[in-house]
Amino acid sequence: MNWQLEGRSGLLNLYIQGTDGGYVEMRVDERTSALVELVVIESPPGTARRCSVPEGSKPIGTLVLDREMWQWRVTPDYVEPAKRDVSIPQHLAWLVEDDMVSLQFGELQASNFVSSGDVEFGISESGELVCMAVRRPDVTVPADYPG
Repeated sequence: MNWQLEGRSGLLNLYIQGTDGGYVEMRVDERTSALVELVVIESPPGTARRCSVPEGSKPIGTLVLDREMWQWRVTPDYVEPAKRDVSIPQHLAWLVEDDMVSLQFGELQASNFVSSGDVEFGISESGELVCMAVRRPDVTVPADYPG
């Protein structure tokens, strides 16, 4: 799975190694803190709760991450990332159900949701990213694909 938001400046990288398996890479705009890309490199275990988006309207916006995870170099003239890469361990889980794919981060429940294009993000009461859901893309495997 790969999700990407168009339009960005320099990128910060967040690598999440699942404590029970799975590996996810996130790219964050260094200026705005917006999550601009998420790539699942290794699928986590298939034990996620569905990212339950409530019926009705969902706020449309951009998901932003806390830039405090990265080290910053502060000078009198500018601020820049001292390191662009951060790696953290976290519980990851995966659920493919009907036409939706959900990815769970940690153990908290979502209490708020925000949509960005076709992707919906669940946010905990304390403001942490806890899940995301996206429509499963139609994938056609060529007849001559080795399987």
